[in-house]
Amino acid sequence: MTPGRLSCLLCCCSYGVCLTAASATQIDWNGFPFSTNLTSAGQPWDDTWVAELGSFTGSFIPTAANTPQWAAAWRAASRSVYQPVTRYFGGSYSYDTNVAPFLTGTQAYLWLFHPGAPQGEWILLTHPSWTWPAGSPGNFFPLTWASTDASQAVVGQLAAPGWDLKSAAVLNSPLPVLTFTDWQTLYFTAGELANPALSGPNADPDGDGGSNLMEYAAGTLPRRATSFPPPVQIFLHPEGTPTHAAARLFRSTRLTGYTWQAQASEPLSSWAGIPITLTEFPWEWTVRYPTPLSTTSRGFLRFRLTP
Repeated sequence: MTPGRLSCLLCCCSYGVCLTAASATQIDWNGFPFSTNLTSAGQPWDDTWVAELGSFTGSFIPTAANTPQWAAAWRAASRSVYQPVTRYFGGSYSYDTNVAPFLTGTQAYLWLFHPGAPQGEWILLTHPSWTWPAGSPGNFFPLTWASTDASQAVVGQLAAPGWDLKSAAVLNSPLPVLTFTDWQTLYFTAGELANPALSGPNADPDGDGGSNLMEYAAGTLPRRATSFPPPVQIFLHPEGTPTHAAARLFRSTRLTGYTWQAQASEPLSSWAGIPITLTEFPWEWTVRYPTPLSTTSRGFLRFRLTP
């Protein structure tokens, strides 16, 4: 707390009312600690869950029928990782002026999701009063938008006997993209962000053998050693003749700002790009070596991540 905020707090408390001052328009958003939050199968949420405060662009209105279009229209103002021990999520968003799509009067939402494939678990919450107020540098009173105050779940369910929030299974619907910088902010504190040995792209804070950049690209968790980038699968394709060597990569669909490239080589002195033509799902890329096994003595395949 800054000295200015401390003096304001002490002054207000001397008159029997405690207020904390904000330097700008501020939205504090959260879920209630130690709530019972369950998946559609009745399982407790874990640390793979992410919560976002944001809005949809233009005139887009989210419904249970148009979930495949949500990601393209969504813009997040603030993000939080779900804490399974305290069963809490939350953050804050401060601004002096409104920027699109967080314009004055625009509807805001809390979107919580588990990034599964092909089936994810989502819940989208809102309330008629959750509209962005006008930004002001002199606004001293933060607003609070809490999941317990939500009046509508566009997908998922609000409180009922046995749970406080319950997500819904969502099929074949992508999640919004997330830059590597925003990913770092999501999983590391401000102090940790200043330490590239912990939060930098080549760091491996959980010691699972996957760098932060690879965890980001694979959609795995950088602070849990049991969550690590899955190895590339090598197999023969197709069954029968002619047979080619093939490789399969599992990737995060939230990746942006980086590109996966598939490359092939025979002598290892040079690599040539090859098309990713055997993709069946957005999260799974498969390539095959250009030359059949019957006509080559050796060959190499690799996936390369480039900015």
